[in-house]
Amino acid sequence: MNQPTQLDRIRLAVLKAAQEGCPVARDAETTAQIAMRRWNSYGNRGLQQDDLHARTRDLAKGLANHFEEDPSLVGPLIQDYEYLASQLVEVLAEK
Repeated sequence: MNQPTQLDRIRLAVLKAAQEGCPVARDAETTAQIAMRRWNSYGNRGLQQDDLHARTRDLAKGLANHFEEDPSLVGPLIQDYEYLASQLVEVLAEK
């Protein structure tokens, strides 16, 4: 049996967060693609690779920017994006 890919594990993390009631955990395929792209481009934006807290916030911001019509009005939902991002970072940070 094949091992799940990182992309598969990210999709599963999105689905799990959705089952837990996270209102921004939707479209696992798109979220996984965005998360991987944002995670892998972090260093290109001149940010420190080893700061997981900053990377989690950055990922939450990227997800909100993609999914929200006006990200400047995200308000309290940013906490939900941060929760989702923290779940994804657990997968993304695996070596």
